[in-house]
Amino acid sequence: MNNSNYDNLNYRPSGSYKSTNDSPDSQKVYHSFLDDIFPEDRINIQEPINRPENRVYQRREALITPRAIDNKKEPVPFKSVANEEKGDYKRSIIKKILILLCTIISLAAPIVNFTFRLGYVYIDHEVYAGFSEHLFYVMVAIAIYSILYAVRAFLNPKKIKLIWTIVFIFFSVLGVFFTYVNFVISTIAYIETALIHLKSYAPYLVALIGVPFLLFLFPLISKKKRNIIAIITCLIFLAAMAVPIVSTYPLSFKFLSDPVVFDIGNGNYSVVFGVNADSQGFVEYEYQGTQYKVYSIDDGLKKIDQIHAIHVPREHLENNTYRVGTTKVITKLAYGGKLGETLTSDYYGFQGERKTGDLLIRVVSDWHHQTELLEKSVSYLDDPDLVIILGDYADFFVDKEQIIKYMLVGAASVSYSTKPVIYVRGNHETRFDTVVPNIPELLGLDNFYYQVERGDYLFTVLDSGESEPDDHWQHLGFNDYKQYLTKELDWFESLPVRDDVYNIVLSHDFEYAEVEDISVRFRNLMKTFNASMEVSGHYHNYTLDQIYVEGDAFDYYKFIDGGLFTTGPSSIFDILTPKVHEYYASQIKFEGDSVHFIVVSDQKKIPLDETKTKIPTELPPPEPEDEET
Repeated sequence: MNNSNYDNLNYRPSGSYKSTNDSPDSQKVYHSFLDDIFPEDRINIQEPINRPENRVYQRREALITPRAIDNKKEPVPFKSVANEEKGDYKRSIIKKILILLCTIISLAAPIVNFTFRLGYVYIDHEVYAGFSEHLFYVMVAIAIYSILYAVRAFLNPKKIKLIWTIVFIFFSVLGVFFTYVNFVISTIAYIETALIHLKSYAPYLVALIGVPFLLFLFPLISKKKRNIIAIITCLIFLAAMAVPIVSTYPLSFKFLSDPVVFDIGNGNYSVVFGVNADSQGFVEYEYQGTQYKVYSIDDGLKKIDQIHAIHVPREHLENNTYRVGTTKVITKLAYGGKLGETLTSDYYGFQGERKTGDLLIRVVSDWHHQTELLEKSVSYLDDPDLVIILGDYADFFVDKEQIIKYMLVGAASVSYSTKPVIYVRGNHETRFDTVVPNIPELLGLDNFYYQVERGDYLFTVLDSGESEPDDHWQHLGFNDYKQYLTKELDWFESLPVRDDVYNIVLSHDFEYAEVEDISVRFRNLMKTFNASMEVSGHYHNYTLDQIYVEGDAFDYYKFIDGGLFTTGPSSIFDILTPKVHEYYASQIKFEGDSVHFIVVSDQKKIPLDETKTKIPTELPPPEPEDEET
């Protein structure tokens, strides 16, 4: 290569250099310039040029090896220091982003885990006592460790040992794994409940995620993009802060359920419906030429709630039309306040005749959130005169909107808001979290055990409480159903024995939790109560039996409604097997001297279809079982 054309060339990378052919220093600068412009020509130079270390301009080194001189092999490509620095920068950015993501996961894991804590209640108590609580503390420790690790890694990532990085990633993955376990073994109720909890924790969760983002990632963003990121971040923080406000004061005011007319005895109906905000509910109808607008009141004050239960006299509503309405309450102060929009429903034609002859009863229970399957199943049944709901509408509820969504919507769908409904509490309605004590008030009941007389038929409603004894691990320290059920059976024993009506006893579970005491006492009382039939649910199975009553003129029928049948994965790792649900509803039809029992599923299967005499004929006593020797 001829370099004569480049004599006397002025080159100024960082200062002013004037090169001449006579000066050895200028030759060094000259070759340094060539290295930058024509690096490929340096490959033919077998001896590197030594340069002083204190020069102003430092050229980038070219890799020169004997292999580069071999013409049979391709030369090693030139790799500049700038490219290496650029690659290091990219790797550093990727590493920091990964650290940030792991930190966010570790911070979110305790909150998400806490919202799903009910999902592994059986693991907690059956496998390892206190597992849930210990796991939560471990996740909090992991979150603290993650913050410390991330701060150290961002300040000086080169001094972080590999073992600590492995530990950091392992614990982050562990948090994700346990959250996944909770999700898989949970039903829809657990997931929905977890999201409700998560909504209340949203401001804290956004803060935990946003602070690491602002500390670690925001400074790495170019100035041009920072303004956009800052605006988006502010909007996220404002949205998180607005979640509780919007939840309390929704922008759209609407009905969440159609009305349900509960027959609560004592000559009254309770018209119950739900809305999405605190409001004042009322029922409007005309009776004997007078217009009525009845509110739910408490000692002269109109009740303010999301669920409204308005008492209406039976004779006012039977075979009459009615509609429900509600007025939104924006504020309620010591003196006055502010009211908002008023909503009214369409008119419903109520069919509540108390029959003295034939009667068709629709019986449903245990639909556990599967309202659509419930509606499909009852569509294959006849139009009822009366609807009996035997409990377990969901696994548990944590707020009023879930009560509306699963209990009231389901009850309205099977009664069409035009048929009277008798309500029986299931064991899962005892697991309402903080709203348990309010259920009777929300539905307009005095308590969970009462009597309803409809023409020739008398319904005695009993409450079986929980499905396990008070000392069971699920309820240890919270329940005293033995005392409660004892008081209830005292009431049951005090009821007069009547021969002028057809006695039907209703309960969610006739076995009761306190097997040794309560259940035995109930069976003894059934022998003297002159009951003709008992109807229950709980077991997710359909059964029709005749119970022998020693010394009585006749026995009584024991009918168990079907409910929800579920098959699904047997393991938390069997995620490919979906859950399959099938729901069974029932119908009891009294016609003349006979009673017809039928059970039908949402797939139109009819597993039980039997006709019996209305009054059970006395059966011979059962043969004694052989004693084991």
